[in-house]
Amino acid sequence: MSRPSKPADTSSGQDCRAILRALLREADDQLDYLRGLRIRLLGDRVLQRYAWNIASKLEWTNTYCAEYIAVAQLQADALVTLDPDLAPAAQSFVRVASVEDLLATIA
Repeated sequence: MSRPSKPADTSSGQDCRAILRALLREADDQLDYLRGLRIRLLGDRVLQRYAWNIASKLEWTNTYCAEYIAVAQLQADALVTLDPDLAPAAQSFVRVASVEDLLATIA
């Protein structure tokens, strides 16, 4: 039986590790940037709890639309939507505004 031979050039493995370290540093820098933004992530536990409560009260089987209402509620803001089903459902939880209302705030 012969022994497996060592690779002639180990620099390719070192190059891969160096590239991986650089990519991880870049990813970490990007995460730091995102963490600095004043946004709520949809994976937020408080948001999920609010969305489940809203979906339950509306007797919805999932939280997809309820998450939009929950974000507006947690941000103490109005919900702007063109969805004809979401708007009336959201009215008992948050103020629903039109696109025109939104545009009037930036004019």
